[in-house]
Amino acid sequence: MLIDSTALPSAINNTINAFGYSNGVIEQNVTCLMLVDKKTSLPIYFRAIGGDIADISTVKTTIAEIKKPGLKADSAILDAGFCSKENLQFMCSEQINFITRLPKNHKVFYELIKKSRYMMEASKMPSPMENE
Repeated sequence: MLIDSTALPSAINNTINAFGYSNGVIEQNVTCLMLVDKKTSLPIYFRAIGGDIADISTVKTTIAEIKKPGLKADSAILDAGFCSKENLQFMCSEQINFITRLPKNHKVFYELIKKSRYMMEASKMPSPMENE
């Protein structure tokens, strides 16, 4: 499954409409979270979330909710907005294989870059980070 969300600007007066950060601007919005099946590429789950709720805080609830109708998450592709140490540990504890992009502000990101640079230097391979 692929988990992603997008903030939709909304001026409708409802309980989930809230101020949130989207596209570099703070505005009233509703966040739409969707899960897509990796085999069929079709949506299998949709939820509207308050615009003030960060993606990072939705993973556990989303996994719990998809289990209710009997859906099973055996693997997931997560945007960096869902990436946290807690979420990664949760995915491991639930035995969900995952791929995610680590945000540059994560300590693990720098540790992995440092390790890969060391490995590349040891093997005399050019580093992809040399051009930065």
